[in-house]
Amino acid sequence: MTGDLAAGAEWRARATALLGPITDRLAVPAGRKVPYGDLVRLDDHAVRRAGECLAFSDADAGEDYVESAANARRRVGLAVLAGLRDRPGLDPVTAFDEVMADRARWFGDRLVDWLDGLGPGGRGALAAEACGYAVAVAGWVPPARMGDVRISRPGDWLEWAVPGRALRVRGRCDAMTPRRGARPADRRLLVVVGALERAEMVAGHAALAYTLTTASRPQRVTVLAPAEGRTAFAVDDHLLLDALERLGAAAQAAVAARFGPPAPTSPGPWCNRCGRAEECPAGAEWSADRPVRFGGLLPLR
Repeated sequence: MTGDLAAGAEWRARATALLGPITDRLAVPAGRKVPYGDLVRLDDHAVRRAGECLAFSDADAGEDYVESAANARRRVGLAVLAGLRDRPGLDPVTAFDEVMADRARWFGDRLVDWLDGLGPGGRGALAAEACGYAVAVAGWVPPARMGDVRISRPGDWLEWAVPGRALRVRGRCDAMTPRRGARPADRRLLVVVGALERAEMVAGHAALAYTLTTASRPQRVTVLAPAEGRTAFAVDDHLLLDALERLGAAAQAAVAARFGPPAPTSPGPWCNRCGRAEECPAGAEWSADRPVRFGGLLPLR
């Protein structure tokens, strides 16, 4: 076994040893297929929520999800980006129009239904979001090397199944390079976010998900926030170990959300976007003396 694969196998063993006991209530018999709805998925959002408040878990994630230009930016932007890579000189707006015309090939039914209902204003807002995303990612490498970038397809995940558990570790990777002829350990990953505030957490989770999925860790992860800039992290043991510890906390939160007992609360700014705000006394108390600001302004009374 080469050094790269040995390192990847070691991290798989570490993750299994940590997550297995935490998630023993998610155990499944060998060879049994777990229904999609019964799977627990630990992505970077679940990890972030567990780092904020263990009670703010994955349990109600997605129940109130609605499509919007901001939410669809990455999925549509990835398709636009593929057009920019494959046809040098193509302008982003034309690429966007072509993606929209062929949307049934690119996207799932839920997003297609939402796209079908867009009026001129909604379409314009989505074009701005998706084209801005694509241009920002395209700037990650010089134009002459754009053809060497492997772009994720909308809906793609780095995903590793924890042995014997109804549990998946999921990671995002918007693009990676080189595209062809490289060992997994020579790959450099790009993850696009809205802000760089949690860049190290995002990079660590992406690196760990890649390592677990491919059994070989990448060389570097760059986190890009189009409105702020980018920062890069070398993938070393420290980055992966911190990510694994955060993953363990997220697994604990997910098990508590499904089986109980309720996880302890840690009130903070995230209370303003928690789906359980109305039934959490600690969150209500924290929020009582902290008026919500809209665009930096207090609401009129």
